[in-house]
Amino acid sequence: MSEDTPSVNEGRWIDRRGFLGAAAGVVATGAAVTSPFAFGARSKAAAGCAETAAVIPKARRGAIHYTTPAQAWNTTAVFQDFITFMKNLECNAWEFAGGYPTVDGMSLNNGTTRFPASHPKWPGLSGWETFGSYAKTYGFRLVGTHDGPAPTSAANLGSALTKMNAWGCNQLGAGGGYPSGAVNLPNAGTAITNPSAISAWQASAHTMNSWGQAYQTNSGAGVLGVTPYGPGVFMGTALTEGRTCARYYRHFHSEQGKWIQNTGTKYDNHYISELIYTETDPDVAYAQSDQCWLLDGLWMAGGNAPSVGLQGPGDPHPGQGKNRLVQPDLMERWQDSVFSFHIKDLGAGTAINDQGTSVCNVGDNAGPGNATGNFPTDALPSDGWSTPNPYGALPWATDGSQDTVQFQDIYERFRHPECHEYLFERDGMSNTVTSNAYWRKLYVQAFDMYDKLVLDRSPGTIRTPFPIPSTAAEWLATDWAPNSVPYNVEQYRPAVGDVAPGPECPPELKGGYAPGKANVGQTLTIANGDAAQTWSRFDPLTDDVSYLWLRDGAPLPQYNGAPIGSKPECECDAGSSPQYVILPEDAGHWLSCQVTAVNTEDSATSVVTNAVYVRINNDAQILADLAALKSQITAMKLGSGSTSQLLEKLAECVLLVQQGASPCKKLDELSDVVGKWADKPPKNPNLISGAQAAALYSSIDHIRAEYPC
Repeated sequence: MSEDTPSVNEGRWIDRRGFLGAAAGVVATGAAVTSPFAFGARSKAAAGCAETAAVIPKARRGAIHYTTPAQAWNTTAVFQDFITFMKNLECNAWEFAGGYPTVDGMSLNNGTTRFPASHPKWPGLSGWETFGSYAKTYGFRLVGTHDGPAPTSAANLGSALTKMNAWGCNQLGAGGGYPSGAVNLPNAGTAITNPSAISAWQASAHTMNSWGQAYQTNSGAGVLGVTPYGPGVFMGTALTEGRTCARYYRHFHSEQGKWIQNTGTKYDNHYISELIYTETDPDVAYAQSDQCWLLDGLWMAGGNAPSVGLQGPGDPHPGQGKNRLVQPDLMERWQDSVFSFHIKDLGAGTAINDQGTSVCNVGDNAGPGNATGNFPTDALPSDGWSTPNPYGALPWATDGSQDTVQFQDIYERFRHPECHEYLFERDGMSNTVTSNAYWRKLYVQAFDMYDKLVLDRSPGTIRTPFPIPSTAAEWLATDWAPNSVPYNVEQYRPAVGDVAPGPECPPELKGGYAPGKANVGQTLTIANGDAAQTWSRFDPLTDDVSYLWLRDGAPLPQYNGAPIGSKPECECDAGSSPQYVILPEDAGHWLSCQVTAVNTEDSATSVVTNAVYVRINNDAQILADLAALKSQITAMKLGSGSTSQLLEKLAECVLLVQQGASPCKKLDELSDVVGKWADKPPKNPNLISGAQAAALYSSIDHIRAEYPC
């Protein structure tokens, strides 16, 4: 880690109110502050503030815990280590699909059983509420779960809303299979040619819409079937309201790459995923794209799809040819309808199967973990990793040679990279447990790729928005036929435009009582967030800037789960403001801000400011230590001149603390007074001896560190 990147604060207090508690409150005083998690340190500006490449926003980087092994988090202590590890990787968005941590003997996927009221850490809290408290305390988000439940009854709806409320989460869905019964989905290599399959998929999307509406309205009335029911009920209690920004989602497997032809519908010569993206209302529901399965599905699309089939001699199975070219084009077109992506790869090598369920992964060669690795302390940002690599990890090759899914080619095209979730998934993570380091190895490799992905915001890379077709004529004008050999890399892309703003001089976070430090109640402000020196290709007359405030690297809890999409009040930059008044619950945490510039073509770039630490109010202890320092000075029986000056300056420190202000500057002046009298000629009766000066310096430095200054 770089010198200006904070490391882990292992002594962090726990916010036990979770997301069901009050929005603000006085933070419990914890241990003396050590260093925090790794986040918020902005990239150093290039010389002269030249434009630099953007990166995938770290607030949106995350993982789906599908095959995370139990030994990673099955006790309170081990789970704490897991959090430390994840936050050092800056894994800030967590999705779940079956496996959950265990704390004090209780699974955190539990909404009915509660800890006893006498429990010292979690009095009366359910597993869901406890998990929400962990997320709030340590700066990660619980962004969704494949464990539903689908709101097909009042009880299911009540359970789903209770879980979302406890987690501060807006997305609940399922891992696979689309609702509305059997869907005519042909076998691999066969295109969809039956109009009834189109109708079935449309009905499936409409069912997802109704379930998302139920989440938002707290009732199935008017949207669920022919017999509406009342508000969601959980454990016999009706919930009073839904979640405004909630969405129902389904995970897209290889079916998203299926080809449609000869159905007589407007969707002919398109992929089935495009139907779902159109028929699903993004304000209430969406389809989550697994990039590994998408590539697999494109290869098996069937019919005359431009991506179909093996691509040539020497290409691994499945092909690394036209399907890898179609995938970025498809995602570029429909990016505004895909809110979250699973970052998973088929891998490279001989031990890979079609579905990507082998233990290989981005940057991995199927080798076991290395238990002797010590990530991140042996990481060398300038030239990769030291030897041995952390947990036997293999650094990601930036030329894409290790990857079947071309992540760089896909994500560099996004107009709003700050509005998607990027969730790493590895099937089989617990199937080859050669050591408890194996899952760590996979995470290190994946997040090494996150760090190295480059988002070039220049012309030709970021295109104008794709006009979403509506009429049959518009769909025909945007179809994927005729095929071209070789594949025409420009045929299916939107037009070149003014492109996104580019980051130059990073905006700075100002405020607080000292650089990088602030008190509760103070106001933080973004300096020069939209100045000409901050962005290339930015017009202050037409372009806009938004602000997403971060706590410990993740969006503040007040954002209600970091909304995604375009529904009013649920945009990914909802609640934007260049100023933030520090709340009591921010004490003990680090605050920063993700600043995003957006132009008139709806293309954006984000940068993160420097981080500011919010001190925990320990004024009572500071006053006690200042009183002890006064007694120390008096006991030295110094001359009247030095004693009076020391006590006068000390009294000024006390007054500032009593007024809720920082004593740091006055403590510096107090040290200067010590130095002044320690330098006097030996015959001066006010002389402070070397030993006395050392003792006073030590006491003053202790108070400075404790405040902290």
